[in-house]
Amino acid sequence: MLSYNVKLNFPSKETEQAMLGCLKTEADCFGYVSALLETTGFREHPISRYDVHYKFYYDIRKQYPLLSSQMICKVIQEVVASWKTCLQTTEKFNTPKKQNLSMTLDKRLYSKLTEHSVNITVPGFKKVRCTFDTYPLIQYMFNNYKAKNCNIFYRDGQFWLTVQFETPELELINENVLGI
Repeated sequence: MLSYNVKLNFPSKETEQAMLGCLKTEADCFGYVSALLETTGFREHPISRYDVHYKFYYDIRKQYPLLSSQMICKVIQEVVASWKTCLQTTEKFNTPKKQNLSMTLDKRLYSKLTEHSVNITVPGFKKVRCTFDTYPLIQYMFNNYKAKNCNIFYRDGQFWLTVQFETPELELINENVLGI
């Protein structure tokens, strides 16, 4: 899987501001869910994301009505993954918090991805058609491989879209060589 970033252009300042607000709310929601896991004893007895969803979904949904159902599901998935990574890598750690404004998109949060545009769910606007600047390598990837997943992130006053492409595994030519 290969990933490439493209600069997103929203159709209006209103949609851009709405998406920025959504990403900020999503980061706050991440912190809220992470704090909920701290209260459940997740450090001693980790539970699956499905159990977290079952226990806390309606409370989270009530707390963050701006976020769609699928956005809440993505936050839960991301928080549980962060916690499990922390548990596997270190004994003592602070409650995980989101450092950057970003969101993983899936097929329910984006559609009609082409080499020049994508429709993204923006709270208050439904799906919004966003264009992006292309360059030769990204055009080559769209022409030759299937786009798989997308992430949206905000950095230095600009929105970016990370597009992942499903690429074939390279064939091993000679199994006898260990490496250089």
